[in-house]
Amino acid sequence: MNAKMYVALMGCVLMFGQCQHEKEWNLSSKVQKKNSPKIIQTEKIARSSVKMPELPIAKLQVFKISADKDTLLECKEGTTIDIPAFSFVDSNGELVDGEVEFVVTEYYQLEHIMEANLSTTSGDKLLETGGMLNLRASAKGETVKIQEGKSIELGFPRKKEKRGMQLFSGHWDAKNVDWKLMPPPPPPMADCFEIEEEPRHEEIFWCGVNEVQPEYPGGYRAMMEYFSDTIVYPKAAKDSGICGTVYVQFAVEKDGAINDVSVVRGIEESLDSAAFTAVSMMPNWSPGKSGNKVVRAQFTVPIRFMIANNASCRSNPTYNSKYKKVFEEKMEEDEEYVEKAQVEKVTRYMLSTSKLGWINCDRFIQGDLVSMNADIGSYSKVNAFIVLDNYRSCLKGIGNGKFVSFNQLPRNEPFTMVVVKKIHDANYLAIYNGKVGESIKLEFQLLKKDRLKQEMENLVNKWKVLS
Repeated sequence: MNAKMYVALMGCVLMFGQCQHEKEWNLSSKVQKKNSPKIIQTEKIARSSVKMPELPIAKLQVFKISADKDTLLECKEGTTIDIPAFSFVDSNGELVDGEVEFVVTEYYQLEHIMEANLSTTSGDKLLETGGMLNLRASAKGETVKIQEGKSIELGFPRKKEKRGMQLFSGHWDAKNVDWKLMPPPPPPMADCFEIEEEPRHEEIFWCGVNEVQPEYPGGYRAMMEYFSDTIVYPKAAKDSGICGTVYVQFAVEKDGAINDVSVVRGIEESLDSAAFTAVSMMPNWSPGKSGNKVVRAQFTVPIRFMIANNASCRSNPTYNSKYKKVFEEKMEEDEEYVEKAQVEKVTRYMLSTSKLGWINCDRFIQGDLVSMNADIGSYSKVNAFIVLDNYRSCLKGIGNGKFVSFNQLPRNEPFTMVVVKKIHDANYLAIYNGKVGESIKLEFQLLKKDRLKQEMENLVNKWKVLS
């Protein structure tokens, strides 16, 4: 994909009849560097008890945003944050409509994660991270939060797709963080069906308790990824500052096929066509049911096109625009028409949260997991961690007498262990490379910055390849 563009998704609403939910897909164009949000403040974070020399510190990025406007932020490490208008409330639950200071710290680089004393564990379970964030917001000097029923959409940049990524919230004790799985947002499925009764061919609306919703293969988040990877913001529309929401209607047939696609309210031809094409090319869904009967369902998907940091949005809505004939003609002329239109791919995990604070995009590591102990001898303070070769995972050791323990590691996985311990006023370093499950013998030497620096550079380079 062109390095100057990206797609950010807020979510998707499936609507039909009078049963509606107002949540939209967001598609956004990446801002040029000269228009990037200005970072007006930087701040250091706390270090761990035994300092790891030569580690760079992650810096805060502070943005001034208007609470009454839709805002799309792009951060230095590539995180995108899509904040709908009127998302924040104060401590009394009152809506915030003025200026909000939104503070972001990104943790993608291994050195930043280690320096901040972070790790990739949830209880005693091992995680693989796709990126960590610390998010804060305030207005008039007072901390604000996301109001109930609202959420913001986070985009975590990725090079390789890894299935099963979810959001975790960070909970700190005196020294360590524990990542707890966030409950997923409810899937925005409509609660009604449009049923075509046989043999009368009469469409009626029905809302009941025994219905089974049609579902995109893989579920709601898989559908989010599909739209993120499929829709490209048309360049001419982006350059002209045209944005807004396209409403695309379609039917899920009894065999799951997508049919009767049409743009019921559009903005501009190229944007309408991009949304129409993406919906038309969706794979078959699992069909809906009413009781034991398979039924036909009709939906409307709002897809919002948004340009980052564009205060004004030019749109000229069009109604009942239909591109089905044009689409079919192009497909007949060139079977690779859709593939050619999708050369530019977005590479982000798109996940939503209704809470700020410490947030981690992770997945659980499964398989044959074992624990390991390493004898580290005597010490007054210690900082021990393991970095796995084939996972973006960094685990802190748990001190237990003269041993340090690491839990739930994948057996036979290559790793590097780094231990810095303090005895009186001197720091000692041990570095060990091995495989999980093997016995460990550490050899400590007086800490030399050059050796630790070289080892950290090696670990950082390995970590980057896994992103």
